[in-house]
Amino acid sequence: MHNKIARAVKQTMVGLGLGALLLTPAMAGDIYKTVDAQGNVVYQDTPPQDGQAQRLSRRTQATNQDQVAKVNEQLAASRKIYEEQKKDSSLSRAQAADLVEQRASNCEKARTRLEKAVTSRRIYEDTGDGERRYFSSEEQDAYKSKAQSDVDEWCN
Repeated sequence: MHNKIARAVKQTMVGLGLGALLLTPAMAGDIYKTVDAQGNVVYQDTPPQDGQAQRLSRRTQATNQDQVAKVNEQLAASRKIYEEQKKDSSLSRAQAADLVEQRASNCEKARTRLEKAVTSRRIYEDTGDGERRYFSSEEQDAYKSKAQSDVDEWCN
């Protein structure tokens, strides 16, 4: 466990060292990369006395402000597109949730209708004037069949 922590600290320090080198102002000269006896990578600006180092040339150039502005514009455009897609995605999730809820509601209604169709001795419809019209045997069979197909459609 201690070795893992030490290794993580060492890697962090090397990364910070590299980052510091990359962020330093442009200077002339070279950097030398060596590996010490413990296997640690060491960067320095002077060659080691034993002469066993990899010489890394540093190239410097001025920052192109136009290119930076262009990249920033592209990032802003990408951010805007991302936010719009995120908004659309949440809208789609809401729509999907509504559809799931509607499907569950329709399933419940279809099951209730099928249960009544199967358990009722006689099936009827209201005529609108307070009277009932009772279904014939063929109409009852069609009603039950339709109720079963509705259950199959909404509940499966």
